[in-house]
Amino acid sequence: MGFDKVDGIPAKLANYVVDRFNPSTMEINMPYGTIKVNTEAIHKLLGIPCGAVRLTSLPKLDEKDEAVKKWKDRFPERFVSPTKMADMIETSDGDDNCNFRMDFLVCFVIVMIDCHKRGCLRPGILDHITCNLNFTDIDWCPLMLDKTKKCYNGWRSNVPSNPFTGALTILML
Repeated sequence: MGFDKVDGIPAKLANYVVDRFNPSTMEINMPYGTIKVNTEAIHKLLGIPCGAVRLTSLPKLDEKDEAVKKWKDRFPERFVSPTKMADMIETSDGDDNCNFRMDFLVCFVIVMIDCHKRGCLRPGILDHITCNLNFTDIDWCPLMLDKTKKCYNGWRSNVPSNPFTGALTILML
């Protein structure tokens, strides 16, 4: 039996790690010690920007950015799935245009930071985004930590209807 394709995290392993996560100390308590879950660890693991601006500190836009509205119009359904985003990225022409940047950002947020139980983007993140925003200016690490802590508080182990929707990839790494 080969391991040709890995397209998910086994539920038992994920539950084991999340069960041992302590959101108060932001540590994973393992039998032989603890693993700190902090901005430095996230930055080292993923190399994502630790910019100067927290996304949540950006003003909430009264109306979505016009380019973001046009991007969103490409997806008539309420929830945008990561599979749809990956398909859009894969078939793009590679230009650094607004649609490509938004597809990548949304896919990143859905998979790595915060998602709906159905595996889709929570629409509120688009309230702070414009296509002119330099994504490297954003400090993504605290956003991951905040969402992980918040998602943990609503999670119940081994309840299929209530999966952990936080930064599971970070905890697993």
